[in-house]
Amino acid sequence: MESLGIWAPLGIMLLRGISIILPDLLSSVYSLVEGSLLGFKTGCVTIILADLIFCQAAFFIAGNYGKEPVRRLVGVKAMKRI
Repeated sequence: MESLGIWAPLGIMLLRGISIILPDLLSSVYSLVEGSLLGFKTGCVTIILADLIFCQAAFFIAGNYGKEPVRRLVGVKAMKRI
């Protein structure tokens, strides 16, 4: 993992972010991967930053565009669950 440098946390952060915006994907799996691959300290920081950034992005999308684009993105079944 050290040979990947900054790209490992950024890649896993992106995957976790996508799982936050698309709620059908499990984000807890990425938390376990981050902790095991990056270590506890780096994994926690990466998880916190990803959650902060992508939860704000999801809130922005929903607040500015309403339910319809989100419904088209995730589907009717996921909207009922949300």
